[in-house]
Amino acid sequence: MIPLARLLDEAISRQIIDQETTEKLLKLNAEIAGVSDDITETKTGSSDNASRISNSEAPRFVRGFHDILITIGIVVALTGLWTMSAGLLVPFAVFGLAEWFVKRQRLALPAFTLTLALMIITPIFTQLLVDHDSHYFGVIMFLLQFAVLALYYWRYRVPVALAALFVAGFGFLFFLIISAFGTADDVIKQYPQYLGAVGLGFAITLFAIAMRFDVMDRLRETRYSDVAFWLHLMTAPLLLLSMFFVLFGKRVVWWSQDPTLQEALVVLGLVTIMAIIGLVIDRRAFVTSGLLSLGAALAVFWKETGIDLKDGFAAVFLAVGIIVLLVGSGWQTLRRLVVSKLPETIQSKVPPV
Repeated sequence: MIPLARLLDEAISRQIIDQETTEKLLKLNAEIAGVSDDITETKTGSSDNASRISNSEAPRFVRGFHDILITIGIVVALTGLWTMSAGLLVPFAVFGLAEWFVKRQRLALPAFTLTLALMIITPIFTQLLVDHDSHYFGVIMFLLQFAVLALYYWRYRVPVALAALFVAGFGFLFFLIISAFGTADDVIKQYPQYLGAVGLGFAITLFAIAMRFDVMDRLRETRYSDVAFWLHLMTAPLLLLSMFFVLFGKRVVWWSQDPTLQEALVVLGLVTIMAIIGLVIDRRAFVTSGLLSLGAALAVFWKETGIDLKDGFAAVFLAVGIIVLLVGSGWQTLRRLVVSKLPETIQSKVPPV
């Protein structure tokens, strides 16, 4: 037997029932069990289940080696078709394969792979329509990607496709706005802070959308959690990059151009804030997105403070690795320390500790 929420989620994807009916059934189940939507512990001791579910952040991906075998076949076949047709036939092949392996067999890993292939092929198609150096290349590329992903998600309901759909929509708006000031390269050179401010606004909006999906599924039992996972994975690096543009302008790769101790401390602060956000919402993408910046900041900090290391490069790797291991192994303990200090209204919205 599978969990009720998982069963209802599958029923929605197969269009057996609609979302409104699902919500009513889940509410009825909660009432019968004697719990409310905001309570994670039932009289039968389901707190263990809640904790187990919240500990599992990744989406439901691989259900067996059958999925892996099919995925290998898809990758090899699409690679051959890509070479033979210069990528022109790949989108049609993706929809054809999705009709069988996603719509009929409901295979998660092939669904992700086919979605990724569709996202990769879009820029190639765009280059057939518009020159890469064109003023409106980014606008057309994201508009085309949005249209293709909208059709794909409407037909197959793949969570990563919905997350990518949001990103493509905001990407289209982003490039539409900056196109008023020139090409993306021109804006980076002349108005880097403006570029960062616009990007930061869109990244924060994407983060808010991801949180909306997270709040609708605190225990991470349904498709909402999968969509939130992919949105957070895409949004976290965008947030950090946008903040770097705002702070450092054209020196967005700040560690490669005479970095200072003050800049290193600012970056360490940003990475720490991102990690705390990740702990609160139980999303590790906010930790992993800052690892490169963390290593660079540590290297600059050691250099500027006069700490003598025999092999600075190796020392940075060692330090970052130890930090990752400590944070990863003590994730739930750290979450408990952080979340317990937050107001009850916030605690009721994030996954239980």
